[in-house]
Amino acid sequence: MERRITLENRIEAVASVTTFVKEFCEDWGLNSDLVFNLTLALEEVTTNVITYAFPTEEVHTFDIIALRKDDELILVVEDSGLPFDPTQVAEADISL
Repeated sequence: MERRITLENRIEAVASVTTFVKEFCEDWGLNSDLVFNLTLALEEVTTNVITYAFPTEEVHTFDIIALRKDDELILVVEDSGLPFDPTQVAEADISL
């Protein structure tokens, strides 16, 4: 089974993630703890894509795909924005 949502790179689109996760979790009989955790994770990823992947004011779209195969849940975020390489970022000063 597969569910997909296409979002624009506008911060208002983050609200759609909550509905998307709630719907596929309900349809597939997944528990409320999982709904909360998946929503939190996908909202964070969505915000990062919107904020960093598309630095111009142009409208772009990206997809979130939820796949269920047997007992596995696979979530994919597909975008054509700028790539992020965490090895190229200075380490955060966590002593502050």
